[in-house]
Amino acid sequence: MRRVAKKAALILLAALALVKLCAAATVTVSGAWALTIGSGNLQGGAGSNLTATYVTPAGQITMSVTGNSYHTWSVSVARVDSTWNANFVLSIERTGSGTGTGTISGGTTYLAILTTSQVFVTGRLSLTGIPLLEQLSGVSVSIPPATYATTIQFTAADTS
Repeated sequence: MRRVAKKAALILLAALALVKLCAAATVTVSGAWALTIGSGNLQGGAGSNLTATYVTPAGQITMSVTGNSYHTWSVSVARVDSTWNANFVLSIERTGSGTGTGTISGGTTYLAILTTSQVFVTGRLSLTGIPLLEQLSGVSVSIPPATYATTIQFTAADTS
């Protein structure tokens, strides 16, 4: 009777270990960006255009990815608009690799975030504190004043 119980426990532990090894990659993003543009952003005072491009402060947004040793992963981005103007271009780039046992590639130049998902970075194992910058361009006085909002959707996927 004892041997049966021991075997069942070992099989259960092996199954749990296999589930852990096969766990999908996950992504967590910390930070947000709320930008208010007003008369103080006019390039040359009254009658001039607005500054066209804005960038988040360094360190304001970070990303962490958890993976395992049996799979590489990718993180894709897409824009989910609430209220948006077609002249705006929202872009993202990473400015470092974070810390941890993993590796990361791609994303070191600005990528325009579309409403369809596209791969931003790829990597292996786990990393935390990957610094990101977001850039908004296409701002102009010709765009009607309003509150514009969008969300960046990050999706992690195992790739092998």
